[in-house]
Amino acid sequence: MYRPRRRGSGASQQSFNEGLYLSIFHPYSDGPQFVHELQEREGWEGVNAAYEDHPTSTAQIIDPDRYPDDPGTDVDIADRSTDAWEPVGEDGPRSEMLGEAGLFAAFWYNGVIDQQQITSASGEYARYNYAHPLTNGWDGDSIVVYEDGDEQAHVFESEWETESDAEEFASGYAELLTGNAAEPIDNRTYQVDEGESFAGAYRLVQNGTTVTIVYAPTVEALDEVHAIEEPVTASVATPSTVSATDSDQTAAAASTGSSDGIATH
Repeated sequence: MYRPRRRGSGASQQSFNEGLYLSIFHPYSDGPQFVHELQEREGWEGVNAAYEDHPTSTAQIIDPDRYPDDPGTDVDIADRSTDAWEPVGEDGPRSEMLGEAGLFAAFWYNGVIDQQQITSASGEYARYNYAHPLTNGWDGDSIVVYEDGDEQAHVFESEWETESDAEEFASGYAELLTGNAAEPIDNRTYQVDEGESFAGAYRLVQNGTTVTIVYAPTVEALDEVHAIEEPVTASVATPSTVSATDSDQTAAAASTGSSDGIATH
């Protein structure tokens, strides 16, 4: 679901999608470090047991201390669409999880996280470092795609361990949007003009530890896809100013590889 960033023209332009590659490669980067830390903690018996009780979220690969008891929260998105918009799925709405690594890759690929961040490996056996304060507080997410004829929309909802984590992520996402030609309509709505990579309308709302992002082709269609319930206790105001070299970075994340890049459609 990534759209390539503009990196120039001609022969110098990348011929593959680095963001998608980054998310797919994560298990190969951080899997060995996860196994190493599990073996240190529980011996090879613990490693063998993980084949039967494998990690269920990328956050557990990022931070092995979260395995096995803290995979994150299941996120169910309430269907608030009008009759014009149908959720995609043969047997009802189909949802996908992006995961902590998928979100990291989206931020990195779109320049919100410094490109050099990835080169500082998170452990002796890790190839890259996928961790960053913008995504470290991940506690669950889900994305549902909608259709209206040839038009598509989506709703992405994420849960965070603290309100501060949610605010940090939301501010980072606001920065991702504005970095891709989004203009604010109000304190929670953005629009990208036709012809740009992310053309359409976005609604970005933080309510406590929950961040909801709605994409639709037009501002008017946002409520048709997913009306935000009132009252909203908090909303996104300004893009993030988090440093890519923040000393609070933790171990890196793994990727789902199926629906990465939520600022796309």
